[in-house]
Amino acid sequence: MQSQRNTLEIYIDRLAGDGAYPVTVRVLETNQSARSSMVLALSSVELADAQRWLAEGDADMPAVQDFGARLFDALFAGPVRLLYDQLVGDPDRSPAFWLLVGDPGLAQIPWELLYDSRRQSFLALVAPFVRGLAIENPARSQPVDAGPLRVLVASAFPAGLENLEANDEAQRIASALRQTPDGVQITELAHATLSRLQNALREAELGNTPYHVLHLIAHGYADSATGASAVILEDEHGEADVVQPATFAALLSGLGIQLVFLNACSSASMPASNLAPGFAQALLGVGIPILVGMQAPVSASDAMLFTAELYGSLADGRSVDGALLDVRRVAQQRSADGRTAPAIPVCYTRNMPARLVNAPASEQAAPAPAQPAAPSTPTTTGKRGLRKLWGLAAATVALVVGIISGYVSMRDFFCVPPVRGGLPTILGGVCDAIAPQEEPVVVVAPTATPQPRLTGDFKIAVAEFAPAGGASDAGAKGSELA
Repeated sequence: MQSQRNTLEIYIDRLAGDGAYPVTVRVLETNQSARSSMVLALSSVELADAQRWLAEGDADMPAVQDFGARLFDALFAGPVRLLYDQLVGDPDRSPAFWLLVGDPGLAQIPWELLYDSRRQSFLALVAPFVRGLAIENPARSQPVDAGPLRVLVASAFPAGLENLEANDEAQRIASALRQTPDGVQITELAHATLSRLQNALREAELGNTPYHVLHLIAHGYADSATGASAVILEDEHGEADVVQPATFAALLSGLGIQLVFLNACSSASMPASNLAPGFAQALLGVGIPILVGMQAPVSASDAMLFTAELYGSLADGRSVDGALLDVRRVAQQRSADGRTAPAIPVCYTRNMPARLVNAPASEQAAPAPAQPAAPSTPTTTGKRGLRKLWGLAAATVALVVGIISGYVSMRDFFCVPPVRGGLPTILGGVCDAIAPQEEPVVVVAPTATPQPRLTGDFKIAVAEFAPAGGASDAGAKGSELA
């Protein structure tokens, strides 16, 4: 049995009067701590370049390493560096990293590219690396001990979009879905509206078969003037319905959902501040333990790769931070862009350890770490099994729905060029190919709604939004659709 990792909680506070960001790190298991200041010697142009690398995958490795090394040296300085060196001295016990930021602007930096030049390694490829929010009284996740892991794949495609012709590959994916193995139950909910989504979740809960995972494939929206973000579901007439984070979070509150996967790609054009209430803040604020998304556009093949590996690892009882480590390592080896692809998946967790499925008793780590002080609580990892088929099935469900519906091309599953009316797609493939025949469900263990101290944000992509028929508020001038 692999020894339990320590978790290094890293909290970057807001900019101080001296022009530096106070940094506090703490080992959750031992309560060792250190403090220093971070002077970010990276220009806005360099940060924009890093975002472009993620979006376009056109960076050379030396440039990525140089950016990551400079970011690393700024963050790990003085006493913080000494504690880091002490923790990574034992290669078998490299810590998991749990990053929290108090400045919304810093949340937009691709911290997943942190590079330790002395050890010649990206942190996110040698150890678990996830993000969190400074939320008081975090609620614990409720892992599944027995029975299938239930996933609701909800998709929304409002009218006004040019459908793309499906191809033979969609049929091959559909064939693969017939091989869904035991251990997972997938339900599709096409043409998702607020009421249909709510009914599905309630019916599942009443039937004592709640969903553990909500995988949402929909458009993302951001107002260029205010930075307010939203997702676009459908209304009862199939038109666009702009749903704010608070509304979406309220719908899921208390229903036991353990993980929300937003198939939203992101772009560097998103305003870096005043994004509240963003989806990470809203969802984690009402007790959703885990939020996963993409911080840059991804190809169809990479999307399948990420989702399959993530769900496969989680179903095996792997902790969420450990599952993300698996995803990034596989992405580096097999992605079309192994240079920056590992940094694209981003995960926010409300507390740690966070599991969707309990690991076997023989593999579970000893006691759970104590609750964190001001910021949040960190992470530990588990040992993973080999059930990749489940993850692949979950991944292909999300992809095939979009392709069969004719909405998404295999060339670019998540981000395709603008279509009719200037309305581009930003989210994963989605559609109504498979009508919802099963009732949705949710997990037991309602959580109270805390009054959190919110920091950070979840980045939603932006692009120009031109609503069909001009009927929706989403089309207001200055608004953007991701």
